[in-house]
Order: sequence, then C-alpha cells, then structure tokens
Amino acid sequence: RQRQMCIRDRSVSIVATLKGITSAIDDGVQKYISYTNSMKALQKTAKSTNNSMSEIENTIKDVNKLKLMDDSDVTAATKNLLTYGFTVKQTGEILKVLQDAAVGNRQANYTLSEAVRVTTEGIRMENSVLSDAAGVQKNIAKMYEDYAKKIGKSKDALTQAEKAQAVYNGIMDEAAMFTGTAEEMASGYQGQQSQLNATNLELSRTLGESMIPALTQLSSLQLNISKGLTEFISNNKTATSGIVTFTTTMLATVVALTAVKKAYVAYKTAAAAADLTTKAFTASLLA
Repeated sequence: RQRQMCIRDRSVSIVATLKGITSAIDDGVQKYISYTNSMKALQKTAKSTNNSMSEIENTIKDVNKLKLMDDSDVTAATKNLLTYGFTVKQTGEILKVLQDAAVGNRQANYTLSEAVRVTTEGIRMENSVLSDAAGVQKNIAKMYEDYAKKIGKSKDALTQAEKAQAVYNGIMDEAAMFTGTAEEMASGYQGQQSQLNATNLELSRTLGESMIPALTQLSSLQLNISKGLTEFISNNKTATSGIVTFTTTMLATVVALTAVKKAYVAYKTAAAAADLTTKAFTASLLA
C-alpha cells in the first residue's frame, strides 16, 4: 500500500510538472507571436511614414538600454507615436521622458512598461484619460490650445504636424523635472526588479520562439489526421457515431501518447459495430 501511495504521489508530481511546462510553453508562444506581430506592424508603420526601419530599431535600443521595459511595449509605443506624426528623433525623446516620469508618477495599476505604452495610446487617440498613465497629466487639448495661441492660430485650425509639435512641447515641458529618474532607479532594487521582469518576458518569448518549429509540425500532424478522419467518415457515414468516438480518442494521442492503447480499443469497438476494419481506416488516412 505504501508503494502504491508513493507511485501515486510521483504520478501527481509528474502531471503537475508537465502542466507547468505546457503552461510555460503556451505563454511563451503567445508572447512571441505578440512580439512578432508588433514588429510587423512597426515595419508597416515605418514604410507608411517614410521612416528608416534601421533608425527606428536603433532608437528602440537606445530608449530601452536600461532594460526597464518590455520590448513589446516599447515597440508598440514607438508605432503609436510614429503613427501620430512624430519624427523618429522626437519619438525617442518622448519615450525617454515618459519612462523617467513613469518611475514614480505612473498610475498604480500599470507597470512602468505598460504606463509608457498606454500613454502613447492616449496620445494617438487624443484621449487624455489614457495619456496621463505615465504621470504627465497636462491635458492634450490644453497642449493644443497653448501651442495654437503661441503660433497665432485657433486650436481647431491646427494641422496634424502642428498637433504633434504641440504634444511634443507639452510632454517635454511637463516631464523635464523627471529627467534622469529612470537611470537612478536602474541601479537600485526597484530597477533590478523591473529589469528582471523585462528579462523574464524576453526569456519567455525566446522559449516560445524555440518551440514554434516543433509545434508547427504537431499542428500539421493534427491537421492531416483530422483531414483523413473527415474523409473516412464521409465515405463511411453509417459508422459516424463510432468514428467520432475514436476520433476524440485518436486526437488525444497526438498530445498524450499514453492513450494509444485506449484509442485502439475504442476504435476496434466502434469498427466492429459498423462492420469496419482497421485496414480500411489505415488506407483512408494514407489516401
């Protein structure tokens, strides 16, 4: 009995470990997909705004040289600002001061990285509720108003380029007092925690990237099996009920090979009821 309990405990431990590994892989794959999608979107933005992708990439590296932010957030934030109409140089300067401001002034429900990204989303959508996420609280409409007055125009008459200049001036003025805060934080405990979080995200993405080829092959295998079963059922409609039972079991074997024996037994039972044979099933899969 003690031996059985020991085996049971080990089995539970193995299952829990496998679930943890599977969860980590799934999470990494999703993060990798999200990052690659954001990079593709950034490349399209670079093209549509006539900016150099290499210059943009260098700016992103410079902005995140302290490794306090997730690369995906920096990429998304860069895309938001370029889409709004800022130059690459202005984009880099804005992201740096927003990072400085976010260190101690961001809204509590955001990480530093999220606060910077959300602020740029607010700028792009001209939404002041979102644009103060990093701690720069001057209303976007007020930025427009101040700049319009400065150049002798009405707020409503501002061009998109002038709006971008207005927001650039407003943010740089408001966040000037926070300059250098991120660099100071980077050497302390809080900075190390932010760097750790960003590094863990990068590690997760790298794990996901490394698993893509294997998962692609697995998906291809699952697809081929599904297609084969679909064709087989279409040609043997009287056996649909039995084949569905087997299909469910068979697809499970792709993920958990320990179910092979059960799948085979289930198939034989279903096949016998419908007067089918294993040979016919195999021929259908290989057809």
